[in-house]
Amino acid sequence: EGWNSNLIVGLSSLGAIFMFAFIGWELKTPQPLVNLRVFSVSRYAAAAMVALIFGAGIYGSSYLVPLFVQVVQGYTPTLAGEVLIPGGLILGLVFPIAGRLTDRFPAYYMVGTGLFVFGLSNMLMYDANVDTGFWRMALFVLLGRVGLGVMMPALNAGALSVLPPAMLAQGTGTINFVRQLGGAFGVSLLAATTEVRFGFHADTLAATQTAGNGTTLELIGRVAGLDSSWGVPVTQTSAGALNYLGQMVAAQAQSLAYGDGFALVAIVFWVGILPALWMRPKN
Repeated sequence: EGWNSNLIVGLSSLGAIFMFAFIGWELKTPQPLVNLRVFSVSRYAAAAMVALIFGAGIYGSSYLVPLFVQVVQGYTPTLAGEVLIPGGLILGLVFPIAGRLTDRFPAYYMVGTGLFVFGLSNMLMYDANVDTGFWRMALFVLLGRVGLGVMMPALNAGALSVLPPAMLAQGTGTINFVRQLGGAFGVSLLAATTEVRFGFHADTLAATQTAGNGTTLELIGRVAGLDSSWGVPVTQTSAGALNYLGQMVAAQAQSLAYGDGFALVAIVFWVGILPALWMRPKN
């Protein structure tokens, strides 16, 4: 439909109206589904902002990494899932250690460290391409899961410790809701980003494939010669070579688009260090 189509703009506007209506209703009803008054505690609001980023990161990366290794690197769905296995295992090992460390270090310190490490893992994946090996990708994912494991216990503890006892139940549910909401936003945002950036990179790369590009002419000549040696009619060799060139441009554009998605996740997580610092006690 396109981003400027009436359908997309209309549905987006309708969603915004329902969101503001939901907020208004939750603020005035005596028994709200989500008690928005917990956000009046500034340190809890900062933790909720980090939880939103956390959800976007863990769900977004679980979407983006398997898609990247299948589309760009040609992995099977099974092999794509296996890339995530080491990260899942290390996450289970890091949780209890991070819980102990949370008792010794301030929550904002642990959260900030986790945000930085996860952002670093995604920035490392920015340069990943078709030649990046299985274990290298698995190591990048593993590093990111270490960051998530470090920050999650501290995030929950830091968020709930600043609430009065009467708000603890609502605060627990709200922080989990915000995390899930971040996951929905993260997957949608990354899907849209990679689509838009693919179009941008495809147009940019296609514009360089001109008659004045010696590398392009050499490639077309070699592919046409190879087709001819296989018995392809001369009238079809040029079309075959151009088709191959188009496939190469599209593959490179896909790789660059996914790289932009990884970079976006890294930047968002590093920016998330700012609200993590707001979790510091005022004294």
